[in-house]
Amino acid sequence: MTRRARGFIPARIATASTVVLDTTFPRHLAVLGEPYLRWVITGVLGARGRIPPAVRGELMRAKRHAPSVLVLLPPRGLLEEVRLSPDRLRVASALADQLPEKTGGRAENLGEAQAIVLAGDLRAPLVIDDGDGILMAGGRGIAVVLGVHLLQHAVLAGALTVDQGWDVWERLCSGGGFRPSTRVTGWDTCADCETTFRTSIAAAVGPAPSAGRGPA
Repeated sequence: MTRRARGFIPARIATASTVVLDTTFPRHLAVLGEPYLRWVITGVLGARGRIPPAVRGELMRAKRHAPSVLVLLPPRGLLEEVRLSPDRLRVASALADQLPEKTGGRAENLGEAQAIVLAGDLRAPLVIDDGDGILMAGGRGIAVVLGVHLLQHAVLAGALTVDQGWDVWERLCSGGGFRPSTRVTGWDTCADCETTFRTSIAAAVGPAPSAGRGPA
């Protein structure tokens, strides 16, 4: 593939007892509506999703633009908050200072940094799409899972068909806010990426699932 999209490793989630999420992917998935959060987040992670306090805060602030994000929030939502000790909060703050500042300012860096620290502490994979965050997490030995990989898992779980999974990815990427880090991950909506999306699912289970519970 000319694009060389970052590989899909099903076992990174399949064998994990917990999975940590950064803000970006669930926040933008929430723009599509609550059913998408349930198909992808619940359909793939069940009750294993964990977030640190700063990510919860970012998701809470996103409700003005994506009210369905509330279905994610603890204590009754799809994700569970894990608090960090004062020492780990200081470590995360120092990491946040090393990341290039986002459009949302340092507060957005803090959510990303806390997610990296929490994933390291729990020895859990991290769902993250920011290129600098991906490089930082990988440098700390954390298994990285991209948002597009969650969609591939949703297909494997039968929550979406392969066509629906790719349609969701295209809708996210064309929505104006979500920007895949092509420089680091190789992923966007190019033809090579679509081929990689489909063939990697087929390689995981044989022929791609033909029926899902998602949108028609």
